[in-house]
Amino acid sequence: MKEKHPSIGDVRGMGLFWAVELVKNRRTKQPLNTKAEKINSQPLVVDKVAAGMMKEGVSVIAWISHFVIGPPFDY
Repeated sequence: MKEKHPSIGDVRGMGLFWAVELVKNRRTKQPLNTKAEKINSQPLVVDKVAAGMMKEGVSVIAWISHFVIGPPFDY
């Protein structure tokens, strides 16, 4: 996945929980969004990506410049 998308800086995780980091520049690891943008209620790319994933049934938590993916829990 990382090789196909230039905005993915890193993919890491353990077990069933994984995180995908979104960056403007993969070489410098400059985040796609910043804490200041979040505080100022500016639209974040990670929120748009997470919303699309949730519509597809993927359980995801969006942070400022990355999101965490976990398995759905049915009970």
